Amino acid sequence: MLVEMFAGFLTAGFAPAQAIGLGLVLAVTLDATVVRMLLAPATMMLLNRYNRWTPEPLRRAHTRIGLREEEHVLVG
Repeated sequence: MLVEMFAGFLTAGFAPAQAIGLGLVLAVTLDATVVRMLLAPATMMLLNRYNRWTPEPLRRAHTRIGLREEEHVLVG
């Protein structure tokens, strides 16, 4: 939806608006595909244990009220 709106700038007769529209279309498309669909999940998988840490005050609160984290085993 956002890409379609920015693509509307490409139909403008004003060259700077067209350049901005093209840049925004490319940036949003690149961010949505490469960064959010490939790099973020791959990084989370590689940093499995380290990207899911609990700050110490929150860990103490969890212990006090009886919540605990379970270790998940990755299959594959």
